[in-house]
Amino acid sequence: MPITTVVLLAMLLVGEAGGQGAEGMRLVASTVINRSVAWDKPIRDVIVQPRQYYGLTSGLYEQSSPKTQALALKIAQEALVGGIKDRTGGALYFINPRHEKPFRWCKVKTYQYKDHAFYK
Repeated sequence: MPITTVVLLAMLLVGEAGGQGAEGMRLVASTVINRSVAWDKPIRDVIVQPRQYYGLTSGLYEQSSPKTQALALKIAQEALVGGIKDRTGGALYFINPRHEKPFRWCKVKTYQYKDHAFYK
């Protein structure tokens, strides 16, 4: 049985920002939505595009608590129906600046939250 888009997004959110709480997960969800719009691609295609989101294949969703999983599912559902305000300033990318330098496509820093810097 195929995994639904909401579950894929929740997996991505936990893997990328589960340790940053609800706000961190909302910010990462915004980058997915922003990419979908900017690149004119379905959200599912953005999520599963190769080499884009480590969190999708990290296994962290399965290792996370039921409470974290439930929160991620709630945020994913909200994001997919347009219920999340984009606080990233239209960011398409994010990095952890303690571990990575901005890639060439990270042109303009739009927002910083905990361990993530967001870029257009």
